[in-house]
Amino acid sequence: AGQYCDVACPGLTEAGMYCGGAGTCSRDGECRCDEGRWGRACENSCPGGEMNACSGHGICGVRGTCACQAGWTGLGCSRLVGQLGAALQQRIAGPWTGAGVSIPSGWLASDGVTARGVRGSEASTAVEALQRMLAGSVPYPSSSPAPAQVRFDRQSGGVQMRVGEQVSSGVFYLWHPADEGAGEAQGEAFVDLMLTQGAVLGHVQGLVFSSAAGKLVLALGSPGGARPQAMPGAFSEPVTLAVLAKSGFDPLSPWPWPVATNPPAPEPLPVPAQPAQQQPIPVQEQPAGGLDGGSGGGA
Repeated sequence: AGQYCDVACPGLTEAGMYCGGAGTCSRDGECRCDEGRWGRACENSCPGGEMNACSGHGICGVRGTCACQAGWTGLGCSRLVGQLGAALQQRIAGPWTGAGVSIPSGWLASDGVTARGVRGSEASTAVEALQRMLAGSVPYPSSSPAPAQVRFDRQSGGVQMRVGEQVSSGVFYLWHPADEGAGEAQGEAFVDLMLTQGAVLGHVQGLVFSSAAGKLVLALGSPGGARPQAMPGAFSEPVTLAVLAKSGFDPLSPWPWPVATNPPAPEPLPVPAQPAQQQPIPVQEQPAGGLDGGSGGGA
């Protein structure tokens, strides 16, 4: 390829086919991959495979990420969005600001946060809410909370995020397990991030806790790792915890948080001492004449 045929096309096979035999080499030496393949030499298959790329419900992009049709989600566009998922996608669309921190393995919040979460009266901003969640937790994070920003683009499926100095972007896939008959409508939703540019790259699985009051908590696992488990006030594996709010959020509403399904019962109140039992007072017999003390009605 090239004006003087001085550019080698990538992906030469033993059979003499360029682009791995799954694409066409352009005049500038770049591969234009067949449907269902991606990569510099078309060496990668799109989610769903070559014969069923993006499960037939989306388009495979140049970085191997699926742009799903309306009503479908998931890495391979194989999940129906559902009613709860559609409402959540609309709710989280747009920019969010707050703070984030890396949570160590085996982290456990304080008893109060585990049982009740964080009330709006205890934290009026996302930064204060995160600080409240960390207070009294063990093991305490080794790094301090950093400013965080996340933007979800519902139309394109794109996501941009920054936690401290780390900036990444890619696509997101969001659904609610209750739409599939698992979990509760008030419980956490699932999010998958396929980050293709920036400081963090790869497939990141996470949990979404949200409220209609403009408040959001993200618990994101490590790239290539398992999805964090939703336990009351605890995470068994390292996560990035981000507490975020939208412009105009309700400061008095509680912050979304995986509270205990059956919070611990309050300590029983002490039983007050019983007064000493008094002897019953004898009832005096009334005279035979009745209540007026008469002699019983003369003639």
